[in-house]
Amino acid sequence: MTVDSSSGEALSEDEVKEKKAKADEVLAQWEALEDKTEEAFGNLADENSEDTGSNTNGGLYENVTPGMMVDSFDKWIFDKSRKEGDVEMIESEYGYHIMYYVGNPNYAYRNTIRTENTQNDYSSWLEEELGKDSSKVTENAAGLEKGYKRAAQRIETTVQYLQQNASTSAAG
Repeated sequence: MTVDSSSGEALSEDEVKEKKAKADEVLAQWEALEDKTEEAFGNLADENSEDTGSNTNGGLYENVTPGMMVDSFDKWIFDKSRKEGDVEMIESEYGYHIMYYVGNPNYAYRNTIRTENTQNDYSSWLEEELGKDSSKVTENAAGLEKGYKRAAQRIETTVQYLQQNASTSAAG
């Protein structure tokens, strides 16, 4: 069901068709452009967007994180294959939206923090184990192997998490 963004009331089938036709028209305008830049997209958004959250700044939403937007936006924005400059029409309960993926270098620091935290966790654990009885730990190769495996599991879990939850920004 598609609803009016200001009233929350359901739109009629004819109103939904009108919204879709308008979105198709804007997407066709985009596709006809020779210079498909973020600025050109922003100009189209300024001229055509009904989104009160972004229609005065070229449709830009910054620092978007998972769960911040509607599900259909999240799925598109955080798709692992997404790359800068991607454009697509996305449907949500508020209608049809032409999305332009800007990318988001602002979240690169999160990967650094997660990596540092994983390394710090491992270092703390290893120091704790060595502190218990350093001669046994260093002499016992099996004990060290266990530590390496635990660290590798933590790193693998972190890598999987990062791959599944890449943070980005999108304009819509």
